[in-house]
Amino acid sequence: MLNVTVGQEVRVFRGDRRSPGEGQSGTVVRVGRRLFDVETDNAGYPQVDTYRLETGYIHSVYGREYVLTLEGVALAHRRQAAEDTLKDRRVILDPMRSRKLTTEQLEALAEVARTFPDES
Repeated sequence: MLNVTVGQEVRVFRGDRRSPGEGQSGTVVRVGRRLFDVETDNAGYPQVDTYRLETGYIHSVYGREYVLTLEGVALAHRRQAAEDTLKDRRVILDPMRSRKLTTEQLEALAEVARTFPDES
């Protein structure tokens, strides 16, 4: 569940969650019990979209759009860096099980993998 407040800056992502990038900047304008609204700039015009508090995904049938807080973006970057390190060292994790690992656990695995000798 996202912890957002009115006026908080968030990032809106449209597309693939595994490569978050920077996203589009937005501001939370309303928070309810289950939903919250985010205002973004769409070609010079304000656009307000509704997202689910529980998941961060857009409240729509076509729910590929999602929101992360700035802390969530930093956490996603850390997680992706750890996964990239493991991939570079040819450590293969089962995708279904690796989602259950915390970012700290993945970073610890990456630190261990950095001690492996290079295969040249």
